Amino acid sequence: MGIWLRINRLVNTANDYDKPFSASHLHFQRRSVQGTWNPWLWSYDSERRRTPPTRWDRKLSEEEWEYYVGQYSAQMKHEEEEIQQRLNKRTELPEQNTKEVQERWKKHVMPRLQTDMEFNLAHLKRQFARGMREERPVTMGEYKLFSVPDHHEIGQDAVDTMRRREAKRMEEWWRKRKEQLKPP
Repeated sequence: MGIWLRINRLVNTANDYDKPFSASHLHFQRRSVQGTWNPWLWSYDSERRRTPPTRWDRKLSEEEWEYYVGQYSAQMKHEEEEIQQRLNKRTELPEQNTKEVQERWKKHVMPRLQTDMEFNLAHLKRQFARGMREERPVTMGEYKLFSVPDHHEIGQDAVDTMRRREAKRMEEWWRKRKEQLKPP
């Protein structure tokens, strides 16, 4: 092994330095400075006092309780904050939209609602029975009052517009090419 290593080194370093072969190359392992280990050294091994590993069901001291409870509560707090953060990320836009719609409702619709529901219902029933009440479609104003931008698809119309534009450009381009190919 040592000889093989030495020959490799000779080849790879282009014989840059002068290290002769000798009997010491037969041993690849390094020589120990202190001398080799022998079994008599067992007796000189120092006696180490070993502390037994702590039992899992031992009675905890006050400091240990403080430490473990603190760690656990910190972890729980972190998890709760993470959950709350993700929830807020998911719901803050819809919540804001809901609040907006609610306050619009209170401002525009509530004043015009009849508070006497029984009279209201009786009146409606009477109207329906006479066939006076026809279903009319919702007006644009009423519709716009409660329309809220859907934050999932808010960019979709822009994307569709761009795609349409791109398709139109392609069609134009092909039409021009075809016109070029026509004989004069």
